Amino acid sequence: MRSPFDRSDINIRSIIAAAAFSALSAVTAQIKLPSTIGSVALDSAPAFFAAGFISPIVGGFVGFAGHLASAATAGFPSGPLHLVIASGMFIVCLSYGAIVRAIDRIWGVWVGTVICVILNCLIPFACIPLGLPKGVAISLVFPFLIIAAFANAGIASVLLIIFSKLRTPGA
Repeated sequence: MRSPFDRSDINIRSIIAAAAFSALSAVTAQIKLPSTIGSVALDSAPAFFAAGFISPIVGGFVGFAGHLASAATAGFPSGPLHLVIASGMFIVCLSYGAIVRAIDRIWGVWVGTVICVILNCLIPFACIPLGLPKGVAISLVFPFLIIAAFANAGIASVLLIIFSKLRTPGA
């Protein structure tokens, strides 16, 4: 069984895919979901898909770029905290890809989804010591970020299952 972080996955195709999925993430960052802050969007669905289909590291970079795109289109409502949030999204997307690849079964995609939703919802609480008011963190997570995280991960998971069925042996 190969490692979820197999370095052979990072090549010129992966770099091109990361650029393409980052662009797609910037486009889906325009699809905003209602929340107390304007940067909640469908920006991480391409990142989760890339993490599971291409490599966890590529997905992490797409998640980082996607959050910054979403925050930029909302006017960076949390200021420099968006760098911390983007770093958190890197970790969440990387974790999703690692879990999906390690389990390598359809149910592994759903385990990855649940775990990444939990991790995604912890990011605002990690920003509290850095200046995000506790009330803002709580009002962001319940229910807005939970819904957005499930939507992003759910879209990616369904697409990942569909596309995994299309893989041919030896490809």
